[in-house]
Amino acid sequence: MNDAAKEIRRRVELEVLPRVERPGRYAGGELNSARGCGSDPSALRVVLCFPEVYEIGMSNLGFMLLYHLLNEIPGVECERAFAPWPDMERELSERGLPLYSLESFTPLSEFDIMGFSLSYEMTYTNILTMLSLGGIGRRSADRVAAGPLVIAGGVCACNPEPLADFFDAFFIGEAEEGIVDIVEAARAAKGPGGGKPALLNALADIPGVYVPALCETFAAPSGLTAVSCGARGNVKRRFPRDLDSIQAPRAFVVPGIEAVHDRIQIEIFRGCVQGCRYCQAGMIYRPHRERGVGSLTRNAGDLFEGMGCDEISLLSLNAPDYSGMGELLDSLTGFAAPRRVSISMPSTRVDTFSGEVYAKLREVRATGLTLAPEAGSQRLRNVINKRVTEEEIMNTVASASRAGWKKIKLYFMIGLPTETEEDVREIAALVARMVETRGRSASRVKGKQVFTVSVSNFIPKPHTPFQWEPMESMESLIAKKRMLRGLIDRRAVKLDMHDVETSYLEAALARGDRRLGAVIERAWESGCRFDGWSDMLKFDAWTDAFASAGLNADRYARAEMKPLSPTPWSHIDCGVSEKYLFLERNKALLGETTPDCGPRGGGCSGCGIDCSNT
Repeated sequence: MNDAAKEIRRRVELEVLPRVERPGRYAGGELNSARGCGSDPSALRVVLCFPEVYEIGMSNLGFMLLYHLLNEIPGVECERAFAPWPDMERELSERGLPLYSLESFTPLSEFDIMGFSLSYEMTYTNILTMLSLGGIGRRSADRVAAGPLVIAGGVCACNPEPLADFFDAFFIGEAEEGIVDIVEAARAAKGPGGGKPALLNALADIPGVYVPALCETFAAPSGLTAVSCGARGNVKRRFPRDLDSIQAPRAFVVPGIEAVHDRIQIEIFRGCVQGCRYCQAGMIYRPHRERGVGSLTRNAGDLFEGMGCDEISLLSLNAPDYSGMGELLDSLTGFAAPRRVSISMPSTRVDTFSGEVYAKLREVRATGLTLAPEAGSQRLRNVINKRVTEEEIMNTVASASRAGWKKIKLYFMIGLPTETEEDVREIAALVARMVETRGRSASRVKGKQVFTVSVSNFIPKPHTPFQWEPMESMESLIAKKRMLRGLIDRRAVKLDMHDVETSYLEAALARGDRRLGAVIERAWESGCRFDGWSDMLKFDAWTDAFASAGLNADRYARAEMKPLSPTPWSHIDCGVSEKYLFLERNKALLGETTPDCGPRGGGCSGCGIDCSNT
């Protein structure tokens, strides 16, 4: 740590941290964080930026995996920074202090690479806060000669256009596959004959890297702008085929304050064999790739020794799809039970629920069961390719209740394509039948039974079969939610409803083109921060920002796009072919379903992904 960084740290600790909420967000010094950063002048310095509060960023597995991966590369020093809450932003601004890294208190402007993780559209204004407080020009065009390379990756990079004005480059795909290439290009740019223009050209030659400044926009028939990258062609997503070849961290950084997910997270596989037509992750993370049981068990033991958490979470899009789940749980419970460490899974597809599997999960303690029927009627479940019957739903609820699961959470969506008022009524009717079934099945279970129903709004996302469909109007969604509140027995069920205004803006940003950069910047200048937090959203400021740019949010969120015509994200090739998405859309409108892909389903579904060697 140099003298300037020491002075920043001294002032932050004395003048700033006593005046902000949750100072542990900004103090650094956590167990397992990188040490000695800033001491090697020849090192390539990288700061990973998560545009949300510390507690959320520290719970993001991809962010922490990349942090450890970068610090394993010889000659690279990687540090972290998170979006400051408005009180911290105010304190830094008033004192003329920059946003800094947690490891060495270095201003963000002094790094060679500033890499952002994009996991949610409603964090976009926080990106501008971090750039501005870090002493870095907000727009890429203003950073031609100096400053760090500003690059981004993550799920939102599959439509990078709304942020194209602010980033020098985007990586499309899973970072393990391309991070070394990017590091080497940045290292070369520090030498003779380097510089930002040469670096951008070198990056554009790396498979999976998109450099907006080297591509041109054009007017598409939809009225939106699309992108052409000329002779370079479309940017193709990169991904590792063998997950066991990736070195798993022996320990993650232990948060200095309680994180949203305060547990050991183990990724058991990537991709999905299912084909839910609304699910972006299920499409863009194909193909299905598993880690071995031995590798996962060793990883769990290492992380427990290095972190000491009392819960292990098995992460994936649907954990019971893991082919070796029985063997894995036998191995993990043998390690975890004597140490009083529980094992949990995230949301589970109803028809893959196994009483035997979940009995093993309860050997230490039950943490809660999450199921996602998504739609109330069988007709609508067929439309979205959620191939689960009411009989399977009831059997699952009964089995879980008899097994002693006291907490069950259910996910539903409203506003899905072809949805009718009767489909919405069926959500309430299905919930009522599930409550009745659970009451009969759990009559001997001691303690309070908790049944939570979470209702979100359908948002059309790029690279899904529903990418061309319009979002339902806010007025209609609000009316449907009002109807559900009247139909669901609130004495038996805890009901959570997602905010409609937030979902509307998320849809506009998800399907946006490059012109939305001006909207995001205007919203930020109007004070928009942490827009994904319902109590922070300034919807009127966003509406004004669209108007000041001469744009209408409806044109992005609610427009029905013509299938197979250029979209703002057509130049990004995530592997699943547009023809497949179009055919799946047509099957949805006919109420036809598609089996799971692979040997456990109907074989290859012809989505366009090369599944060989996986």
